[in-house]
Amino acid sequence: MTETTTLIAGLGNAGRDYEKTRHNAGFMFVDRLLSDWEFTGNSTIKKNDHFELLRYPADRIALLKPLLLMNRSGTAVSEALRQLPDGAKLVVAYDDLDIALGSYKIQQGTSPKRHNGINSVIAALGTDDFLHVRIGIENRTDIRIEGADYVLGRFSEEELSSLDAVLTKAAAELRQRLA
Repeated sequence: MTETTTLIAGLGNAGRDYEKTRHNAGFMFVDRLLSDWEFTGNSTIKKNDHFELLRYPADRIALLKPLLLMNRSGTAVSEALRQLPDGAKLVVAYDDLDIALGSYKIQQGTSPKRHNGINSVIAALGTDDFLHVRIGIENRTDIRIEGADYVLGRFSEEELSSLDAVLTKAAAELRQRLA
């Protein structure tokens, strides 16, 4: 793992109403890291009204799920970064309508044209110079469906199967990048 602490934030909307919605692909990515990565030592949990932060000090990794609505994710990410040692690196995982379902991109400082969650993070931090895990969710059969409506819809079982494979690949690639 890296020498400095890395905060991996998965963006989504908290609450049962949003479980398995396309907009929660970032939350699902954090869940995948918890199941696929082997962390050493004890973890600590910090939870408040804005976020849930799970730290693995021995691995220098912290996992974050904002508890605010997607459009206010920047508040939670900036608060969580203040809980970590100076110089902590940031990785943000989120759904991306610019990328087809079944694909993903991990890029430094590159975000979609329109995504209120990541825009909130960029505005709160004053930069987009962090690692972006962009998880493709575009699979509309009718392009007339508004993006805002589409992202709040639930994945079908077939889509979840495709997403599952992508989350596994993206988690493995991110682990290599952080090694």
